[in-house]
Amino acid sequence: MNLRFVEAFYWVASLKSISRAAEKLFLTQSAMSSRISTLEDELGVLLLDRADKRFKLTAAGARFLVYADKLLALQREVKAEMGSNQPLAVSMRIGAIESVLHSWLIPWLEKLRAAYPGLELELTVETTPILMDLVQRGTLDVVFAA
Repeated sequence: MNLRFVEAFYWVASLKSISRAAEKLFLTQSAMSSRISTLEDELGVLLLDRADKRFKLTAAGARFLVYADKLLALQREVKAEMGSNQPLAVSMRIGAIESVLHSWLIPWLEKLRAAYPGLELELTVETTPILMDLVQRGTLDVVFAA
């Protein structure tokens, strides 16, 4: 089972949006859908009910979300344990408004990731007031807003 596909499902389910999950993982919406479809094929169950433009978790999807969370937590634990002799990975929690995200932030983040492969990015897309609150609470490290 490909953990990247599990991660794609986890973020779609958590954010309740394929487009937001795609932005978070720096993927296209079609790549996200493809990953989830492949995961569904491998598991032999439907994880998402795609009856209309919105989706909802199926019963199997809700059960698998619990396992996906555990799998990803275990992956982080293994990386932390096994990577103890390697340079520390740097994590950055970034918040942005939609217009910044689509105008220049995604290409800039792609260049940043290429230059610093150990950099782990977490992206949150929200309105300016919510982003300001998140940065003040320490949930985000940096915000790009107007």
